[in-house]
Amino acid sequence: MTGTHLKTHRKCRPLPPTGMRLILLTAMLLLGAVSGVARAQESAAQDPEGAKAFITDLADRAMAIWRDPTRTQLEREKGFRDLLFEGFDVDFLAKISLGRFARQMTREQYDEYMRLFPDYVVNKFANRIGEYSNQTIEIGEAVPAGTRDVFVRTTLVRPGAEPLAADWRVRKTKDGFRIVDVKVEGISMVISQRDEFAALIEKSGIEGLLEELRKGAAELAAKDAALEAERAARDKGASQ
Repeated sequence: MTGTHLKTHRKCRPLPPTGMRLILLTAMLLLGAVSGVARAQESAAQDPEGAKAFITDLADRAMAIWRDPTRTQLEREKGFRDLLFEGFDVDFLAKISLGRFARQMTREQYDEYMRLFPDYVVNKFANRIGEYSNQTIEIGEAVPAGTRDVFVRTTLVRPGAEPLAADWRVRKTKDGFRIVDVKVEGISMVISQRDEFAALIEKSGIEGLLEELRKGAAELAAKDAALEAERAARDKGASQ
């Protein structure tokens, strides 16, 4: 037939039972994998009992360090700083504390900031917590904080003074539970640190902030050097 194109329609052959079963099995495995990831993420984000156990363990170890009569003051401080490095997500805290000012930094300045911040903030926090070294810590409830974190409520019981409420914001990372903020009597450590850095940058610029962090790192280095000298003197005395 001239000028007419005939279209032929090919019938789709039904999949054999084996092929259909393979497709269904693959789909089920994929769906199972996705739901498994979702369940893992959910349990990581909302595991209040795990977060509570994490804070309880840190508190017990911190009190053991401060009350160990065999340690010198410098050894207590060093042990407590090591514990803070273990318990805090210092990289996260560094980024949150810097905030929008990260865009004003050169790559070299940002790298130096990220290198200095951990020593600075851990030394600063250790000094503050050291003020409560003769107190006891009562662990309270653990409640979800948003969709990712958990607040572990604690109370610092201080002889002769009012109890102090401290809420630890805990997040589960690939490395386990980590502290991402502490609220003492409702005041956020992260917000306070960010406000402090913002005021310093507005007054003295980025270089002023880095200089402050360098001083903190130098103070920590001096403490470590003093501890090494103390240990060397003790070892020398023991060998004589």
